[in-house]
Amino acid sequence: MLKIFVFCEDFHYMKKIVNQVLINIEETKIVGITNNLDEAEKLLKDNQADIVISSDPEIINIVKEKFFTYNPYYIIFVHKRKKEKSTSTVLYEYYNSSPKRIITRIYKFINSSIKYSQKERISILLKELGFEFRQIGTSYLLDAIFYVRTYKGSLSFNSLANDLYTRVARENNTTTDIIKWAISRSVNYMYEHHTKSSYKASIGKYLHLEYPEKPTPKQIISIISNKLD
Repeated sequence: MLKIFVFCEDFHYMKKIVNQVLINIEETKIVGITNNLDEAEKLLKDNQADIVISSDPEIINIVKEKFFTYNPYYIIFVHKRKKEKSTSTVLYEYYNSSPKRIITRIYKFINSSIKYSQKERISILLKELGFEFRQIGTSYLLDAIFYVRTYKGSLSFNSLANDLYTRVARENNTTTDIIKWAISRSVNYMYEHHTKSSYKASIGKYLHLEYPEKPTPKQIISIISNKLD
């Protein structure tokens, strides 16, 4: 579930955006709406929203000054064309755009830039745990974690056991049995290439397991998907 924070002086317009646009985009959750800068800083600190929506382009510089490691994506509403151009991390949209256009552009933005960002974060964690991406099962594991994290809002693995691997298999044009086998093989490979000290620094740190306990795919998917919050 992608967390969205709204900072805008024009509450009437933002109410319209929330009611007509954001509620029609699945996998998103509003974690705060304010027009007060001090309150905005506190809400951003507490919630670490994935996306910041604002009518003030300066919010980008404000976040950079206040937070050194927090790098959200931005959707900035402007009244007229300016020099700024949309990038992979910032989407500029016009106030007078139709709700249909806004929905389309925001949805596309979420499903390209944000999806890439989430997968990059998962990839970094898997590498730190010792997973090898030359193993196809690691890519399947990444897809499984991304599915739990993004589409189901970091729910427990148990509630997804019936359809998780089926979903990953469908997206990769293969079978559920192959997905299960490949992920298990990747986990085995990761585990077998750890020493006691490297295990403590990675598996122990992220999964809170004691050597030589071997993590299961269920533990890895559930813990990492929730850790991203």
